[in-house]
Amino acid sequence: VLSFGLPAQEALKKFTSQMLTYIQRKDVRKVGDVLNDLLHHLERIDPDALIEEEKGFFARMFSKPKQSIQEVMTQYNKLSKRIDRLGIQLEHNQHALLSDYQFLNELYAMNEDYFQEINIYIASLEIKKQHLLDVVLPTLEESAITSDDPFKKHELKDAQMQIEWLDRRMYDLELSREVAIQYAPQIRLIQQTNQMLLEKIQTSIMTTIPLWQQQISM
Repeated sequence: VLSFGLPAQEALKKFTSQMLTYIQRKDVRKVGDVLNDLLHHLERIDPDALIEEEKGFFARMFSKPKQSIQEVMTQYNKLSKRIDRLGIQLEHNQHALLSDYQFLNELYAMNEDYFQEINIYIASLEIKKQHLLDVVLPTLEESAITSDDPFKKHELKDAQMQIEWLDRRMYDLELSREVAIQYAPQIRLIQQTNQMLLEKIQTSIMTTIPLWQQQISM
């Protein structure tokens, strides 16, 4: 009875270790820092600064001196290299997040398999317990009452003890099943966070940077 369902529990134990290792290893805040760094650099140059404006005498006298186009372009060239590096970094993060998404899908499927396997063990114990209650126990109770054999009473106590063992084993397996149930939404929550980051990275690479470069060109 003690070893019944143990393989599924051992597999689930390894699975929980895998999940803990993954969560400790992954820090999505780093991706967020790269995205924030990118936006910070994009805001350092205002494309409107490249537009030459005709100003009146008083406007030229009292307005602050504006950066020359050459100064702005020099600043742009420096920032452009940094932005290119951040774009490459984001692409690497994107590939890593996609790989993680697939890995988490596999973990989710494994967790579901453990859940179903533990269910089978619990159902088997319930069937065994019901058989003891409906068939074995009544027979032993009758024998203990009608027979002069003192060992019949011991057999009855043994059967009652077996039912208690089955109950305790079922309880342990039900706890393991609860672990599997709770992991499912946790995995999906991590995937949703990764998906949001993937969308932001793709928007930055495919939309934000090209739009900024277009404004500079115009």
